[in-house]
Amino acid sequence: MQARTATTLTQGVTAGIVAYVAIALVLGGLDLLGGRGVLYSPALLGSVLLEGGADVCQLQFRSSGFWAYTSIHLVTLMLFGLLASWLIRGSEERPILWFGALLTFVMVAWHLTGAVLGLLAPVQACLSLWSVTAAGFAGALAMAAYLWRTHPRLRRALRGERYA
Repeated sequence: MQARTATTLTQGVTAGIVAYVAIALVLGGLDLLGGRGVLYSPALLGSVLLEGGADVCQLQFRSSGFWAYTSIHLVTLMLFGLLASWLIRGSEERPILWFGALLTFVMVAWHLTGAVLGLLAPVQACLSLWSVTAAGFAGALAMAAYLWRTHPRLRRALRGERYA
């Protein structure tokens, strides 16, 4: 039982890291395509979190803002990953719980959008909602793909069940 719990924890943390990397790659790529530095979005979001400010779109890169956002974002995604991993583990024994895991992935996909809209309103002028949404979905899909691949028992259980 302890080995299975350790595996669930490891997979959850790894799933969060996988989602974080996917989000960072999408945001970084979109920042580059937009003619900004690859670390523009996390530095912007972190600076708003730490300092607020009226003219956030003209900010100069500050490592403190970048590291603040990166830390909060990575921890948040690892928590989502742990929740998803736990739900998927339960789904292997009770396949109907897969729906809870699906909802977790939806939460991952939208948490960035909600944070930008609700808590970080000043960045809406300089950070596209579509880029945040695309990055959130990329993270959710990466997390789902990782966990789907690491749980063949669940895949077999879902093939054998009928869901309305």
